[in-house]
Amino acid sequence: MESNKILSMESRAPALEVRDWVRGEALASFQPGKVYILEFCGTSCDGCERAMRNLIELQESYKDSGVEVVAVAAHERAASADEARSNLVAWLAQFPELNFPVGLDDTGAMDTLWMEPSFS
Repeated sequence: MESNKILSMESRAPALEVRDWVRGEALASFQPGKVYILEFCGTSCDGCERAMRNLIELQESYKDSGVEVVAVAAHERAASADEARSNLVAWLAQFPELNFPVGLDDTGAMDTLWMEPSFS
């Protein structure tokens, strides 16, 4: 991996390459003066349900302080993009109080831009 593709604390945030925003308002770009918490979630992730509930609480507590939680499902396994979207929408139904946007990336862009460069 080339050094210019490694994310560190000093790196500029890469773009969000999300095919479809399935909940909440789409986030086109990061805004100056806000703190973003980016969660990679998934319907088959063992700890994601608890993480989502914690992030809902965090967003509620800090929404007036410039904190924005954003979740992206980047590893949904399905036969088609429509099936992946349907699975994600069904999984998100268990969070009626969801208070942040959730996107779906089935292209691998978020892996290339975020996960691999941050060694996640």
